[in-house]
Amino acid sequence: MIKDESRNPTGTFIDRGVATAISTAKYLGIKYVAAASLGDLGVSVSTYARRFGLKSLVYMPDSISPIKAYQAMLLADKVKFVSSYEEALKKVREKSNYFKIIPSNPYLLDGYRTLFYEVIINEQELPSVIITPVGDGALITTIWNCIKELNMSATVYGVKASKRTPVLRDIYVEKPLLGNIINDIMHDLGGKVVEVNESEVLEAMRYLVRYEGILTDPVGASSLAALVKLINEGSISESDKVLLIMTSGALSDIAILRLLHGSEERRSTVLNIGFTKLKILELIAVKGRLHPYAVWKELRNGYGIRISLRVLYQHINELESMGLIRKVGEVKVDGRVRKLYEITNEGLMMIR
Repeated sequence: MIKDESRNPTGTFIDRGVATAISTAKYLGIKYVAAASLGDLGVSVSTYARRFGLKSLVYMPDSISPIKAYQAMLLADKVKFVSSYEEALKKVREKSNYFKIIPSNPYLLDGYRTLFYEVIINEQELPSVIITPVGDGALITTIWNCIKELNMSATVYGVKASKRTPVLRDIYVEKPLLGNIINDIMHDLGGKVVEVNESEVLEAMRYLVRYEGILTDPVGASSLAALVKLINEGSISESDKVLLIMTSGALSDIAILRLLHGSEERRSTVLNIGFTKLKILELIAVKGRLHPYAVWKELRNGYGIRISLRVLYQHINELESMGLIRKVGEVKVDGRVRKLYEITNEGLMMIR
């Protein structure tokens, strides 16, 4: 059976926890909330905070999906982009007067319980196997607690990306915040964390469209991809009652939609355009030829993207290697010779 969480207000299971956390902040008289997010949490927090009249601050890594970045920028009172998710977590922890919404927030975890309770209430036969995506480990921790409270017996499998990839960025966390608890869960319930790759997840997405009429994003389909692997290796049998938790919403990324249609052209180029790279392309397209230091200042002052110059040069080099910008000369600025870049026709295609 499939637990489809795309029916929630912002399209993910995260709304359950955020509704509880924001309600708690409102009850306690707290006026400011801060969140560290890889995408969905920031969108959900800023949505509920606005509805409850609270001020929201969201920290996101600069490599965030442009879709999630723009959604958060519309909804949140302030969005700040930093170099990594780990830095985003650090920044939130430093906010002394804010209600901090990170994956270990107990009110957030408490709200996630309703997902599992809905399954228990509506299903006559309880699941013997549960498969759920794992990012920082918040949802799988809550499921474990529910199993213990209800005195159930079930094997739980987590799903993560086998490597860092734009398609599965939400379930590739190098050091999960609740990593130690994830290990305890696997030991206690006899499961394991299954790694899936892009091609396996894309095939699972096609299956869901073809046979279930469900158009979910890659993270949502990752639990089905893991199920296929577990069946093939003999870990799950036909007699098992399997619950797949689809944590994410409907697919809206045009690049991934192209992949589902079988178009492999410019695959790596399209998928690796995160929010910061997109803004760099837009800046060079609008302002004309720019040197990296000028781009860095524009990102900081115009978009609040506070990354180091080292990271900025890495983005420039990657865009050049993708063929989206090209070096066209040099200019002397404040006594230093700097490279000038312009956008290519391929780059213009990315921002149309």
